[in-house]
Amino acid sequence: MLSNSERREFWEKYEMLPAGKKKAPSAYTEALAGAFPPGAGPFTAKRRSAGTGSLGRPRFVAYAEWQGGPVLREAKALVPSTWSLCHRPLDVTIRAGEIAGGRARSSDPHYHVCARILVRRLSPNSRKIEIDKHAEILLSPTMLELMGFEIANCHSDDAAAAAAILQVLQARAPEWLQEAARAAASSVSAEQKTYARTR
Repeated sequence: MLSNSERREFWEKYEMLPAGKKKAPSAYTEALAGAFPPGAGPFTAKRRSAGTGSLGRPRFVAYAEWQGGPVLREAKALVPSTWSLCHRPLDVTIRAGEIAGGRARSSDPHYHVCARILVRRLSPNSRKIEIDKHAEILLSPTMLELMGFEIANCHSDDAAAAAAILQVLQARAPEWLQEAARAAASSVSAEQKTYARTR
């Protein structure tokens, strides 16, 4: 939970977003309209830039009043999984909604995929934990273990896949994940340094 000052800062950040010169495309305004509770007041979609994972993709946020309080929704473009692009280049299906609503997941009722647009709730109590502000939370052994459980939940929706995954895991050495994580971190760091040198 945020303090009152942090809560005020959260809402002020969205109120200060510039209106922008162009209107949001109709696909985004329609997706946002469907995400607000019935009876919510009128809204204007504003372009938003945040995070690093979605840079360059259309992203809009909309603010409305509902039953005397503020309601915020975000709509952003989705792209196919990079795993699919690597292993199944012709498969451009968006599976984010299917995964989020899997039988072993605790679904967020405010998370919806409309065609290639993700719509979600934004609020002071429904937000990402930022690593630059709370590394001690995100990098704690407990959080990493919970993330592992969630990844397992995503894959366990397919009983045949779950059995195959278990078989592979049982054949691996105990420290395989830590070693793979270190190798991945090293590879990403090297790629980032190479990229930085070319800019």
